Amino acid sequence: MISRFSPRRSFLGWMALFLCCLGTRVAAQVPADILHEVPAHFAVPSGSYTLVATWAAAGALYKHGTGKAVADPQALEGKAWEVKVGEPSAAMLFGPYITTLPQGDYVAFARIARTSSTDEEVIGTLDACVDYGQNILNSVDLDTADLPRGHYVEIPLPFHYPGGALEVRVNWAGYANLRVDRVTLFRVEGVNLSQFIHRAPPARESGEPNHLTPLFAPAGTPLFPRSQPPASTLEVLDLRKQGPSWQLLLLSLQGLINRQKPRIYYLLNDQDAFWLRWMRERGWIKGWKEVTDPRQLLRQYRDVYHGLVVTDPARPASVNVATMIAGIDDLLVATPSLAKELRLPVKEDLRGRWTTDAQAYQWAFDHLWPQLNHEVISCTYPQQMPLRDYLVENRIFIFWISGPIDGARPGANPTAEMHLMEQLLAKMPADAPVISYPYAGQDVGVGEGPG
Repeated sequence: MISRFSPRRSFLGWMALFLCCLGTRVAAQVPADILHEVPAHFAVPSGSYTLVATWAAAGALYKHGTGKAVADPQALEGKAWEVKVGEPSAAMLFGPYITTLPQGDYVAFARIARTSSTDEEVIGTLDACVDYGQNILNSVDLDTADLPRGHYVEIPLPFHYPGGALEVRVNWAGYANLRVDRVTLFRVEGVNLSQFIHRAPPARESGEPNHLTPLFAPAGTPLFPRSQPPASTLEVLDLRKQGPSWQLLLLSLQGLINRQKPRIYYLLNDQDAFWLRWMRERGWIKGWKEVTDPRQLLRQYRDVYHGLVVTDPARPASVNVATMIAGIDDLLVATPSLAKELRLPVKEDLRGRWTTDAQAYQWAFDHLWPQLNHEVISCTYPQQMPLRDYLVENRIFIFWISGPIDGARPGANPTAEMHLMEQLLAKMPADAPVISYPYAGQDVGVGEGPG
């Protein structure tokens, strides 16, 4: 059983890591301060705990794909690792690639604080993996309901370790500012962890409908819809400095503008600047001018959109459904907080409409399909931003089939989502293109083979 006391974490943590590497275990119990900070939503497995290590998030053993070290008096050694909206969404912690642990059951606790507001529910994930991310041992969502603003909490992650280079990672989606203080690892014995492993069974095909008469696109139909030639001078805005909510809104604006003539160009990654120069070198454009205020574009192109379609943060599929509605009704896609900030007319509000993602996609199939492009569809993860301008411009149906990790989230059902997509594909011409990709990270999405 777990008893409660509070050791000197810094000294014990590093000593435990040192002794662990020597093959010696340090007897310890879960400190009371860790248990006190575990959100009520999480159940901590009961068993015999042995402290393995404490790793400082800003320490030498962890690597980082985004963010920076900041002073924090509440953190181990006075430093935490911080990410802020506008920085690249990526793994804010990965490592430490420990290989000296015995196989068995473990519980990691990540001490995390949210330092800004957001209306998105899932703002990241905590996971454990081996084989450099190819084998996810367990994953839990970082939910805003469990991360009160301005307070550290301990998020527990139970997993079975089969051997190999162990990582305990914090992956950040970009929706809110986060700080991570440390990761504390315990070995646990005398407990069955199966109920704590969050994975969905793989999607199963129904095989229906079958014996179909093939449909064919009209002769001369291009494989992919094409835009008009771009304006000679483009307006360029760096979206890397904007959070995902603004990116989603501005990409839907770009899609509507592109129906007339592509006039704006966004920098979403480091390669976009290369292609901008490449277009000028080819003579496709003469040049560009920089835009620093996204609201300038909203004012300048007010005539191309009629208002907003608001997403439901509790239902990931609503982002894809909203993107389809935006293409049909000339709207911009907005999160609830951004809609409140902009005070533009809300034409469609998707909050509370569906309890599952399959219901959302079924509604879109029943109500939107007749007004959408029937020659091409897209398999796009709801949190993926690139390509959304193209999807809006060409009124393309967007779907997603969840995988073992995202399929375990509330409202997801990989098999129900796949059965609906079988019905959709039966309406498509033979050899119709499916753009984007059924994979958004290891075990997120149905995957390339099944997809």
